[in-house]
Amino acid sequence: MRATGERGFTLIEAIVALAIVTSGVVSLAGLARQVTDAVAGSRRHLAAATFADAFVAIRSGTPLAATAPDCLSRDVGGCFETLDGDGRVTGGPAAFVRRWRIATVAAAPARAWSLTVCVVPAELRRAVSPAPGACVARVVAEVAP
Repeated sequence: MRATGERGFTLIEAIVALAIVTSGVVSLAGLARQVTDAVAGSRRHLAAATFADAFVAIRSGTPLAATAPDCLSRDVGGCFETLDGDGRVTGGPAAFVRRWRIATVAAAPARAWSLTVCVVPAELRRAVSPAPGACVARVVAEVAP
């Protein structure tokens, strides 16, 4: 029992205060992990978008030919390649998979192509169909020979 006028905390009050502080610290640690994961995902998505856009820029100046309709949803020969973390084509361990689909644009007055490029992290290449990633689509006029 406390005498009247004594100051201080009881053991129960100290344990409750410690539990509240611990709960706050654990919540902040979980939030920090979520933020870290979101930043890492954003970096991967930005890299994928950059690699897709670079491919469109390169292919826009070359003759094009139609590809299979399912080229964006799976690895089909002639319309996919694996990339390292810097966006270079690699035969070794891949950080990304780049897939593209080329189709004619029927309503165009001149011969035009629809070029769609999607780049996905390699670990997600078989997760869903089509795999989530960064996609770039452009309509490209045919290059004269």
